[in-house]
Amino acid sequence: MKPTSQIRLVLLSFSILLMSAVSSFAANRQFYEKYERIRVSGISMLDTLKPGENTISYKVYPYRKLRISDIVVYNSERGFSVIHRISRRYRGGLWVTKGDNNRRADRELLGSDNFRGLALVDPGSIKRFRKLMEGKSEQIPNDIENYMDSRTR
Repeated sequence: MKPTSQIRLVLLSFSILLMSAVSSFAANRQFYEKYERIRVSGISMLDTLKPGENTISYKVYPYRKLRISDIVVYNSERGFSVIHRISRRYRGGLWVTKGDNNRRADRELLGSDNFRGLALVDPGSIKRFRKLMEGKSEQIPNDIENYMDSRTR
């Protein structure tokens, strides 16, 4: 093989590798713009979610489509991430949340300003998420599909 042919082969291989890396980066960026991986750290959502378990939230879920029994992620006033279930509607478009394992509802209210996403945890929210995505041109990433399938078995 001529030296110029070897150089071309190396350059072609490098170009393919670079395009693959750029494509992967773009896909990851798109994932993190819409989805968030969350590691559960407390016991407030037992038996639905266990400490150390990983879950996923859909960050661009429309706030206006939330309903009672949805599991949501929101920012607390103290700066913590909270993943709790909506227990009832409150006036002014706000929601009351509560951990499944807690005796009392949360003192903080859920509003559009602290809402971070719909947790894809229970069959109901997963079904509504899939229905929401049916009308969109984008596809649900395979790892999200696999995760949701494992939650609904």
